[in-house]
Amino acid sequence: MSDIKDFIDMAARYPLLTQEQEIELGRRIQLWLKHPDPPRGVIRSGQRAREQFVCCNLRLVVAVAKKYQRRIAGTCLTFADLLQEGTIGLQRAAEKYDPECGYKMSTYAYWWIRQAITRTIDMKSGVIHISSGAKRKLQKFRDAAEAGGTLDEILERAGLMKRDLKIIEQASMCYRVACLDALDLSVI
Repeated sequence: MSDIKDFIDMAARYPLLTQEQEIELGRRIQLWLKHPDPPRGVIRSGQRAREQFVCCNLRLVVAVAKKYQRRIAGTCLTFADLLQEGTIGLQRAAEKYDPECGYKMSTYAYWWIRQAITRTIDMKSGVIHISSGAKRKLQKFRDAAEAGGTLDEILERAGLMKRDLKIIEQASMCYRVACLDALDLSVI
């Protein structure tokens, strides 16, 4: 828990970047990565720019990871795992970001962070592999079911059809397999 608090405290220490700073850092990174044989100064400048980009956007990683906390309940994954994977996604975004497209870095990075986190959840959250589509349908169904109502009302709120129920049921059964780390084996 202390590691998570340290991560969040560290993320808060870095200031948010202005649009001009994002463009400048993005150009330095692209110059470094796209140059066929970059001089030493360009390499160092690009690496420092990437590091600054990542550090100044760590709050975005925390914000995105918080949205997925509920999905890791009952799995072997921790919030720290989400932060780690989100940071890897942020690093990838910093390297792929093209400042000439006119998008803000945070808009672009959000997708990469989210992708890294959801991919990790999909790959490591269950013993049995379930397709991403089935997981999405199950999550939509669960979210809509929280408000209560009849099955038809829940399906309508979730934007699902009756034929999706079999997929949802199968995916739900796979999630009932517990992570051994989460079980209390002392009673055995």
